[in-house]
Amino acid sequence: MILALDTSSEMLSLALHDGKRLLSESSWPVRLRHTVELAPAVQGLIDRAGIRVRDLEAVAVALGPGSFTALRIGISFAKGLAVASQIGVIGVPTLDVLARAQIPGGETLVAVLEAGRHRVAAACYECIEESWRESKAPAVYTWQTLVRAIPRRARVCGEIGDEGRSLLEHRRDLKVVPGAWSLRRAGHLAELAWEKLRTGETTPAGDLAPLYLNATEP
Repeated sequence: MILALDTSSEMLSLALHDGKRLLSESSWPVRLRHTVELAPAVQGLIDRAGIRVRDLEAVAVALGPGSFTALRIGISFAKGLAVASQIGVIGVPTLDVLARAQIPGGETLVAVLEAGRHRVAAACYECIEESWRESKAPAVYTWQTLVRAIPRRARVCGEIGDEGRSLLEHRRDLKVVPGAWSLRRAGHLAELAWEKLRTGETTPAGDLAPLYLNATEP
């Protein structure tokens, strides 16, 4: 059983996955209340699934990019749980979680996460053997520079506010993924973590670190 948690932004997402089935999942906006809401929400998720903490094989956590404080809260919680329960911990880049939700295709996929101050973090993916693989590393952009940099006929998913949506509409060659498919879900994080767990890709809790990006645009 894997507990997956994503605190990368104002959206908090949790999931329990047994390696074959998604047993429970919840996503909701917490704004600046990650510290207050995370631990009770995890306990509630475990209770509703009818399991105990000792049933967990590992805990998976989104590494970022994302909010400096929110990422630290999630990663610190995952580390503490892993050490206390003597289980593995698996870190997964946040934008990979967004890419996981998208149906494989021939176009470039651009995954986006709000970074505040009219900026976004974004990475590009290409489909290789029916799986999305990062083709351009995450970087921080303004919406204006990102829209100019997106390759022709790309697909764009993730956190897209009013400013970004307005600018993307001027690029008629782009496909913007609907909101339900752009929600960053811990269920997808759990599936990526299971793939890593099966190949032994766990990380010592002390080595787990958030992925922060410079504010400088590429």
